[in-house]
Amino acid sequence: MLTAALPWAGQADQVSQLIAKLKSSSQTERQAAAADLGKIKDRRAVDALIGALNDPYLGVRSAAIYGLGQLKDRRAVEPLIALLNEKNYLLRIDAAEALGEIGDPRSVEALVAALGDREQVPRSRAADALAKIQDPRAVGLLAAALRSPDEVTRAGAAEALSKTEKLATVKNARAVEPLIAALKDASPPVRSYAADALGQIKDPRAVEPLIDSLKDSFSEVRLHTCLALGAIRDPRAVGPLVAAMKNTNPGPVGALEKIGEPAVAPLIVALGDPDSHVRTGAVQALGSIEDPRAIDPLIGVSQNDPDANVRGLALAVWGVMAGPRAVEPLIAALKDPNERVRSRAFEALEKVGQPAVDPLLVVLKDADPGVHGAAARLLCTIARSNPAQYRRLVEPLISLLRDPAAGIRESAAKTLPLMKDPSAIGPLIAALDDQKTSIRWWAARGLEDSTDPRVVSTLIARLRSHDLLVVEADASFFIRRAVPGSEEVLIEALNKRGNSGLAETLLNSGNGKLQMAGFKWAEAHHLMVLPSAVGGARWGSGR
Repeated sequence: MLTAALPWAGQADQVSQLIAKLKSSSQTERQAAAADLGKIKDRRAVDALIGALNDPYLGVRSAAIYGLGQLKDRRAVEPLIALLNEKNYLLRIDAAEALGEIGDPRSVEALVAALGDREQVPRSRAADALAKIQDPRAVGLLAAALRSPDEVTRAGAAEALSKTEKLATVKNARAVEPLIAALKDASPPVRSYAADALGQIKDPRAVEPLIDSLKDSFSEVRLHTCLALGAIRDPRAVGPLVAAMKNTNPGPVGALEKIGEPAVAPLIVALGDPDSHVRTGAVQALGSIEDPRAIDPLIGVSQNDPDANVRGLALAVWGVMAGPRAVEPLIAALKDPNERVRSRAFEALEKVGQPAVDPLLVVLKDADPGVHGAAARLLCTIARSNPAQYRRLVEPLISLLRDPAAGIRESAAKTLPLMKDPSAIGPLIAALDDQKTSIRWWAARGLEDSTDPRVVSTLIARLRSHDLLVVEADASFFIRRAVPGSEEVLIEALNKRGNSGLAETLLNSGNGKLQMAGFKWAEAHHLMVLPSAVGGARWGSGR
């Protein structure tokens, strides 16, 4: 029994000691004690922390407020309510947050009054606290506050109503009508928060007033209105939201996406709108809704729209929606004169994946360098996505190592090692002599883990000839094999071509000479490169 009681006794002693420290002459010690008492959450600390609310030092008072919020003891409610009128706004913030944590209904009226605070953050924290407390009385008080002559109070009340999700779900009539009226308030923030709150409540009475607010002169209000209509998802909003896409505000598109199926037919009609903003928004929304009825109309847009940006977007959207059916038209779009359209076709083919492989292999032979290059890059990208699935691409990738375009050769050099096919070894070795440095580096890095005798003899020969690019790229190869004489060449590569990655490799090698070189290089370059406890190539581990 004594053993079981000891932890409680220890905590009691700790609480007593911390309470005593609240009387310390050191303000730092008092603040730390208040903070620790909040963490312990022992109710014996409540009275002491309430007393600390009168400490002359702001930090102690703030820590005491936080601790009382954590303890959630109702004895703290009245003292914390008093602090909502504190001169220092930081303490008003802390008090509102603590009252929200405690959740006592007695604080509701005071928190509603705090919505008239001249500072924005205390108002917002009071709104957050009301949202946490979720007292039904708050709706009536907040609805009344919406009619306050004070603009700040009205904004705070609307913000609080936008955050009281649980209360909003009861569709309290006392809040809906005042919030609808607040959509006409002279203050844009009040109108924005009112729209947010109506979106939370989702009362159908709000739909028509919100539709009217789509014409608000402030873009921020229009955005919040769109979000509210999207949350309510009433089909009555579809037409007005489509019309609202004439500006560049993204709100209507997002709202239409949320409304979903009822918006599809009007959005298809909007694909023919003379305004390119409307057509762009319609394409985006249809792409998000993914209704198959939109595929054929989107194909028409991708081929005939006068705006290249709209054509490209439609191409990307329906290309993903249609899957294999889209491959041939997407490949044809790789020849489009507009770069944006070609780029969208590339992106869509990348997402289509496997069904695009055989057609791309055909296009790889196209005489048009742009089409050939796009096909080559796509095949490399698709192969990297799942090397085991696309082993049949090894031969085409090997041929790309000889492509006249350096960018294509580099893509092949990056991809082939992932395929882990022995037939790629010889071509990768040959690529060590490519004229472009980056291709040589990727080919060397791709050979690093190979145990093929051809690779071993080639890399050691490159070490002997001081091919520092290969030595840098394949440092782990030489370290694991503890190749005689390699330390000097590795250090030379570090000093002449080095970077923090090579320095880290040497530091983790377990070879004292290489580790010292790594430290010296890092020190000379004012870098902190630390040895790792795990991982990395270890000297002689691969003999």
